[in-house]
Amino acid sequence: MQTDMTIKEKATRLCAMIGVCSLGIYLAACDNGELPAGGEGAAKVELRFSASISDNPSTKAGQPPQPTITSGQAFSEGKQHLFGMFVTREDGTALADGSSDNMKSTLTVSGSTQTWTHTDKTGMTSISLAANNGENIIIKGYYPWTADATATAVPFDLSSTDPQDWTDLLYLSFPTDPQNITDGMGPVSLKFSHAFCWVTINLLQLSSNNTVKVKAVNIGNAYAGQGTIVNKGNLNLKTGKIVNSVSGPLKIDLGSQPIALDTEGAPGASAAVFNFLVPPVMSPDIKNSDIVIEVTTLESAGADTPEEEKVLTFPLSQSHLNQDNSGSTTLYGFQKGMHNTYHIVYNNSAMNLSLSGWQTATIKETMLGEGTANVTPKALSFVDLWTQEAEVTPKKLAPNDYRYHTYLGEVAENNNGEYRNITTQSGMLGNRYRGAVNEEPFQAVLEAANSLAAGGAQISWKDEETGTLLAKQACAELREGGYTDWRLPRISECYMLNYPTNLMNGKEYWSATEASATECYAIVKVKEGGADYWPKKFSKQESFYVRCVRDKNKPKPQK
Repeated sequence: MQTDMTIKEKATRLCAMIGVCSLGIYLAACDNGELPAGGEGAAKVELRFSASISDNPSTKAGQPPQPTITSGQAFSEGKQHLFGMFVTREDGTALADGSSDNMKSTLTVSGSTQTWTHTDKTGMTSISLAANNGENIIIKGYYPWTADATATAVPFDLSSTDPQDWTDLLYLSFPTDPQNITDGMGPVSLKFSHAFCWVTINLLQLSSNNTVKVKAVNIGNAYAGQGTIVNKGNLNLKTGKIVNSVSGPLKIDLGSQPIALDTEGAPGASAAVFNFLVPPVMSPDIKNSDIVIEVTTLESAGADTPEEEKVLTFPLSQSHLNQDNSGSTTLYGFQKGMHNTYHIVYNNSAMNLSLSGWQTATIKETMLGEGTANVTPKALSFVDLWTQEAEVTPKKLAPNDYRYHTYLGEVAENNNGEYRNITTQSGMLGNRYRGAVNEEPFQAVLEAANSLAAGGAQISWKDEETGTLLAKQACAELREGGYTDWRLPRISECYMLNYPTNLMNGKEYWSATEASATECYAIVKVKEGGADYWPKKFSKQESFYVRCVRDKNKPKPQK
């Protein structure tokens, strides 16, 4: 998108494009004209910009209160978007008065028109950016503008326990070298990167036996004096690293407005969502349990029982953290530009926390299993082939029983049902699936995705090194048809991928059903006796395709 602006001076052409590597901010400034080679008295050109991003900068809706995290498709109308910029000549002198000292660059959007203005850091004096033909300029910048920023340090403070005081921070990561401005040159591509790691914690309770309210959630260090998690510091604009940091927890305190947790698996249950902005830390010295998630709850056994405060701690292992293997030593921690999501269930009987699953993705990166939007999923319905067999009673779930949508982890984590020992027989289709439908409950009306998850690649059920449940993650991140609640089918439901609508397409697929801590069922082609596809158990490190399903009667999640 390009905004035209009349420049009455004789001018050369100077183009600038600003992009966010995680969120795709693009700003372009161009002007056409002729100008003699640079030198004293050379005509100037005013920079013009056009901006777009992959996500709207907005405060996340809902309860509890959320921080401002950059997300969406474009800069929104109805507000001004303020960038901090430092534009100098190669010798460090300002390109224009005030341009080298935390200049305010303001974007206003009206329909398809974008208008840019520049002032000094006080906002009182307008600045006109101009450059000579052949001149080298240096550009540094960040978003959004803050008063105390310098060309080498942008301060941040995440010590408040009200997340509405937190704001996402982006910095200019490219180019870092001087840019030579010449007549007729193309755009100068400027890319902004996320300074923080975005961490989401989803909380549910395991049992409805009592009322559990969450009073506070924090991410912190396991012991005093440990500098892993920090809540204050400066962002070095030259390196993109955090400097002069202060160790301390990142805490969301709901005070007098605690949130009651929904029960996992209950109809209409919705997790309490806590979003954190975490200053990045990646180190070979981070060990298991060095970083902890702490949840403060209020619980009562009944209406007449006083609430009791409990503090529960869930230590994160290395396998639950981002990893960097690019060097000679593996680094662990929270990596900038990543979005980590942790699904945690509070066992209010045993009074402990368990991780039912976690996933990570680069912000804006095409996620594992992105799929195709606006595609109608395929409807699947159970057809009973065993009506004449008294010993077979297919275990259909009630239409509103969406339990499998809540199974995000493994059986070992008490979050994937139970281990199954599925019996199979050779011969016709009914023989091959008799054990599956007779031994494991299934949802009888499903929708199946047209496209394969994981980009159509064969993947492991579980990553052996990180512990990530790759097949489940691929479905959780699928967005086909605009749905956000795809899941991995149970082995009993895989029958419906085979009959009466055959979606096998010559491929073999993972199911969500586990046979043991190390084995899981897949539906594979077995030539024994000339038969077709069979349920069979394999190591979780085998690789198969992923075909995702969702309960057809389940209401579409609200975005």
